[in-house]
Amino acid sequence: MRARNALLAAGLVFVVACGSRSQKSGPPENKSPAVDALEDPKHPGLEACRGSIASGDLESNLEIARATKESYHEMVVCGGLNASISITLIQIMISAAAGKDTNPSGFTFDGKGLWRAGTQMDVEFRLGFDTKFGRAGDLITYNLFKLDTYFTGATIKATASVNTKGEATTSLTMAFTGLGPGIELLGLGPEPKSPVVIDGAQIAASLGKITLFSKVHIDDKKANSHIKYELETNPMTLGQITAGEPTVMKLLNVSGERPDVGQKMTVTNFGIDYRDIGSGYLDGKIEVDITGGLFFPYSVTYSYPRRNAPDVALSCEVGKKPAFDAGVADSGGDSGADTGVSDSAADAAEGG
Repeated sequence: MRARNALLAAGLVFVVACGSRSQKSGPPENKSPAVDALEDPKHPGLEACRGSIASGDLESNLEIARATKESYHEMVVCGGLNASISITLIQIMISAAAGKDTNPSGFTFDGKGLWRAGTQMDVEFRLGFDTKFGRAGDLITYNLFKLDTYFTGATIKATASVNTKGEATTSLTMAFTGLGPGIELLGLGPEPKSPVVIDGAQIAASLGKITLFSKVHIDDKKANSHIKYELETNPMTLGQITAGEPTVMKLLNVSGERPDVGQKMTVTNFGIDYRDIGSGYLDGKIEVDITGGLFFPYSVTYSYPRRNAPDVALSCEVGKKPAFDAGVADSGGDSGADTGVSDSAADAAEGG
């Protein structure tokens, strides 16, 4: 029982050290219900251009806008995968000590440094500091989720204690017969001697310096619509991700169409962050024009005020400059400091 409690305490210290789901920083998720003009039968905002169009034709004209909204939800899924793989890596030693699987759920490794989540997401890890096997910024080609990347013939034991201030402290004792190529990533230097005693916070801090790069590839066919886009996330350390700092989504490529009626979706503004503070959410705004088709053109604004479900506004105004044109994403929808949705607006939506 004492050993089990020590492992549980070790796990707690690890999680808190790298930014636990209860300790993460950042504004809380907005729990207010979404205001969605696509789901409102009156579809407010289209009064000036809808004319006397039949109800069925109107809904058909809006199908591509609904498909776009559903497709953008994949950003929540992929942001969550970034957070999950980061937490799994930072906690690898305590997971090994507890006899748990240390592999990241949902990912496969190509043996060369690339981690894939199906066909929709690729992740790479890069060095956060110089080591014997590479310089800061170099791709890490080892499988970071295998214990023998750090130690061979390892036996790990977790020990919990309470200091004179009544605070719980935890250490891991590792006995080993050899060293793996990634030993320096634990912050122990290139040639530690067996056994070693490591504080959980030390491991978390050292592994937290590793930088994560990810790309998202979405190819969605929903009803009669086809939405495709590619994103990359700004490079972030594992420590930043697990602490709940915002992950900025950068648009690389996008297209959307409904070929049966000749409709086209064009992104005119893109500024989105993902944040995980225990539950993940999006923060920002995306604007699109819907043109062509059998009926009238219109624009759609998907606003994410710290929420996964967007507020959706419709308008008859179209013709803004595309946010992605000829391989260059425009800066009109910068994410990060200005996501297009202020915290005060989100707070008002939440009732203060």
